[in-house]
Amino acid sequence: MNNCYYTVFNTRWGYFGFLVDSKGLVQTSLPANNSHIPQTRLLQNLEKPPVFERNLLVPLQQKICAYFEGTCIDFFDVNLYTGDLSELQQKVLTRCRQIKPGQTLAYSQLAKDVQKPKSARAVANALAENPLPLLIPCHRVICADGSEGGFSASEQKDMKSRLLEHEKPFAG
Repeated sequence: MNNCYYTVFNTRWGYFGFLVDSKGLVQTSLPANNSHIPQTRLLQNLEKPPVFERNLLVPLQQKICAYFEGTCIDFFDVNLYTGDLSELQQKVLTRCRQIKPGQTLAYSQLAKDVQKPKSARAVANALAENPLPLLIPCHRVICADGSEGGFSASEQKDMKSRLLEHEKPFAG
């Protein structure tokens, strides 16, 4: 990654971070209790450390903060880069990104939507590798029986439940 920058900022739910390069936003880190956690998540596996920039994409920081304050925010207009992912991952994440706040979609339906009707597990695996949680709302994909299923932020097992509960008022 050339010209790579990151920021970590405080939200109502904790410290959130994101990583940007010349192609767009490439990674997010969901809220944590201290700023070192998202920083560590963002910097792991990078060949060259990115530059910290406190005022990076301030309008996006404001949108993310507003989301965690309870405002219905759709991040569909944010320039995300997923070009390094497989074709299936890109299709899954593109379709996932279309799920509106307060709505959910079953893994099986998502598999049908990307023309892989017998591949719900492959869809779930693609979601598990989502580099941009929240902005690509993989938390809105659930099991056909209504149970939550897994979540890309496996170290934050309750985060999917919290996000879905947070978005219930947005349904409609």
